Amino acid sequence: MAKKSGASSALCARVEHALALNRAAKLNFPGIMMGLVGRQIDAEAIELEFDDGPWSRDGRGELNWPALGVVIDIALGTVTRLESGPTMRPATVQLQVQMTGASTQGHLVTHARFTGHSERTALKHVLAAGTVTSGETVIVHASGAFAMLDLPEGTTQTPMPWVPEGVTAELDASVELDDYERAAVRRCRQAERAATPEHPFIEHFWCGVPTGGDGKARLNVKVAPHLGNRVGQVHGGVLLGLAARVASAAVPQTMMLSNISVWYISPGLGPNLRVRSAVVQQGRNLAVVRTQIVSAQGKLVLEATSQHVALSS
Repeated sequence: MAKKSGASSALCARVEHALALNRAAKLNFPGIMMGLVGRQIDAEAIELEFDDGPWSRDGRGELNWPALGVVIDIALGTVTRLESGPTMRPATVQLQVQMTGASTQGHLVTHARFTGHSERTALKHVLAAGTVTSGETVIVHASGAFAMLDLPEGTTQTPMPWVPEGVTAELDASVELDDYERAAVRRCRQAERAATPEHPFIEHFWCGVPTGGDGKARLNVKVAPHLGNRVGQVHGGVLLGLAARVASAAVPQTMMLSNISVWYISPGLGPNLRVRSAVVQQGRNLAVVRTQIVSAQGKLVLEATSQHVALSS
């Protein structure tokens, strides 16, 4: 019988604690792992923050792209809950992210607000916009569209997609770990073994390190439960982060991502996803990259276009 792993590291202990919280809260592992917590500002707006640490930072101390994607997607998706009933859930249709170029190294707060509904559409879309700030500095402008899907009869969504205040949990040593939980702990241990100063724990834990050259980059991702949303598909924010991370590997290191638009085509399902980026056009100061995420069955999961700009000397 597989029991509690007795993880020896602080990072794997955090993973196990997140697993226990997810058992109680039934949300999504990426958000719980990051310690997301939010508050409702008014009838149409929320603010979202997260615990900072090696589970979110890359080798330069910047926020890791999948972590940033999770924050953006959850914040924008949360305000849809203010406009829809408890029997519907949001599915991300499109996200657009504009970076200002300011560093993400400081304490970050994400602000999101409902901006409207689609008109004359067979499937209702809720629109949202927001910013990510560090103090008074705006780091990110973001917007998104979410299709509102009916939940199975008799089920409801939680009011807000973060662990409610006062909810605590620990994995009981006498309780058998399920496949989901064992996979997440294994992934943690693998990521710790693979970590280097240049590519620390979080890059290996969420997705891996892409390879690039000659205007192209690629990454093969094994779909595991720790990447999942509450219905078992790869989280939309993780998919955004994958696209941004691999696209950035297709251009010279002297460039940074300026903006990215992603379109969600089909669910991110396993057993593997292939992420492929290619430079469409590159000049001295600007480059445009096309990125696709494709399932093992050859089905298009996500399409993205990003623009990258040369860093100032």
